[in-house]
Amino acid sequence: MPTSNIAAAVLTVFLAASAGPAAASPILIFDGNALKEACADGAAYYTYGKCAGYIIGVHDQHVLAAGADAGICFSLEDGNTADGLIDPVVAFLDGHGESLSQPASTLVLAALKEAFPCQ
Repeated sequence: MPTSNIAAAVLTVFLAASAGPAAASPILIFDGNALKEACADGAAYYTYGKCAGYIIGVHDQHVLAAGADAGICFSLEDGNTADGLIDPVVAFLDGHGESLSQPASTLVLAALKEAFPCQ
C-alpha cells in the first residue's frame, strides 16, 4: 500500500476514534467546593496559592475576553491589589452554599460582578 494511502487510513481511524458526542458535558476540575477549600487557610501557602491564582486568572481571562463589557470594574490604579479579589469571592462562597456544586469560574464571576459593579 502506498504511503499516502496508509496515512489516509490512519487519519481516518484517528478521526473516527476521536469523534465524541457534540453535547458532552465538561468534567469539572474545580467547583465551588474545591475553591472554598483552597481559600480556607491563608497559612497553607500551596492551597491558598491555588485559590488566589484561580480567582485572579478567572478575572483576567474574563476581562480580556469580554473587554469593555466585562461587568467587573476593579482597578489597581485605585489602590486595590490583586489580593483584594479574594475576600469578596470567599464571602460570596460562604453566603451561597447551595451553589457550591457549580463551576468555580461561574461563582468567581458572579462574586466579582456583585463586589465590583461598573457604574
